[in-house]
Amino acid sequence: MKKKAATTNKGPSVRSCVACGEKSRKETLVRFVLLSGEVAPDWRGTLEGRAVYACPTPDCVRKLYAVKRLPDAFLQGAPRFAVPREEILAWIRDQAIASLTHFLSLARKSGVLTTGQNTIADAMERDGKAPAAVLMTADTADRTVREVTRLLPAGTPILRWGDQASLGAAIGTRPVGVVALAASPITERIRHYGAMINLFSLSQEH
Repeated sequence: MKKKAATTNKGPSVRSCVACGEKSRKETLVRFVLLSGEVAPDWRGTLEGRAVYACPTPDCVRKLYAVKRLPDAFLQGAPRFAVPREEILAWIRDQAIASLTHFLSLARKSGVLTTGQNTIADAMERDGKAPAAVLMTADTADRTVREVTRLLPAGTPILRWGDQASLGAAIGTRPVGVVALAASPITERIRHYGAMINLFSLSQEH
């Protein structure tokens, strides 16, 4: 009888948030590891050893910092954190901004990103399909925001981030207020970090 060949197609790694218990793909969570006896955020997921995970929301991160004990397999005793509680939300927001600018640059180099309102309209007319998402800066003129929104089918994700100078710097062009993103894993990462930045920025304001 022939042995069944072992499958090599693995699905996405899933982990549970230590704060709320919800399961999510590992790459969408914030990873924490033990570093010199302290619980430290491992943003890029490159540090070795056991880890715990938290949803990338201010509520779950605050709950993580409030726990008296973490799973014994990870740490025995009360946790000490490498980044102080009053600084962690700003730290995560800053890391998310750095990741967003990295993926925006990657999107430009990979041909996933189109700049400018007129270019977007021309591309939609030529290709007959809408972008997977659009990013507009906070200082984009209201009239431009309305015109771009009218161009797009209902439900097209619209992200808001930064100013025209910072967006231009991120993608290596002159200042620009509007970019369109084609369907791509890169676009999904941009959407993920854009949403995280908004959540943590709002939390810092209150």
